[in-house]
Amino acid sequence: NDAETEVGALDALLAFQKTKRIVVAHTPTRGAETPRLDGRAILADVGLSAHYGARLACLVIENDSYFALHRGQKIPLPLSDAGRPAYLERVMALDPSSADN
Repeated sequence: NDAETEVGALDALLAFQKTKRIVVAHTPTRGAETPRLDGRAILADVGLSAHYGARLACLVIENDSYFALHRGQKIPLPLSDAGRPAYLERVMALDPSSADN
């Protein structure tokens, strides 16, 4: 996935919809709510069904703040690419199987 190619199309979509970000589902991640492109896209399908690993997580939006509810813990979702590695490390510590799938 070439982020530079994606950014132009995403920014056009967000401008057309007059919004700051989009939440994408039905394409499973590796077990974590995953922000991309400085939080403008949030990949939200963690694979709840047994077929995809039965991950227990969801996206929580409160007062324009974004969180992952992962294994019962509410974790702030980073809205910058720089914060994503630390966030993913924290999620993997709660559910080590996320790194394996």
